[in-house]
Parts: sequence; C-alpha cells; structure tokens
Amino acid sequence: ALFPGYEVGAMPPFGRFAGIPLYVDNSLKENEAIAFNAGTHTDMIKIKFKDYIRIANPTFADFTIHI
Repeated sequence: ALFPGYEVGAMPPFGRFAGIPLYVDNSLKENEAIAFNAGTHTDMIKIKFKDYIRIANPTFADFTIHI
C-alpha cells in the first residue's frame, strides 16, 4: 500500500519518501555506483552512490561482517 504502482518486492530504495526509515550498510560506501529495482523485477536503475546518498539521505550502520 505504501508503494502503489510497484510490483511486490520491487520497491525502489527510497523509503524516506514514504515515511519509512532507510538504513544502508557502511560497506556500500566503497562502491562508486549502486543499482536497484525500478519498480519492477525486470527494470533496474544505476546511479552514482554519492547521488544516491544525496537523494535518499540514508542512515549508515554496520550490518555485515567481512571475513
């Protein structure tokens, strides 16, 4: 209901626009770009990670363990 027009499981990672907190793992800061679903299971969007941070304004935290 929060993402009308999107396929289930294919919501774009911009939760803050729907009032949902957005958390991103610190390890993603190492990437130059990020790719994510564009509302379907067959379409993708790829943008520079610094632009994603500017648009999405996520909260960063450590969720992964590097072995």
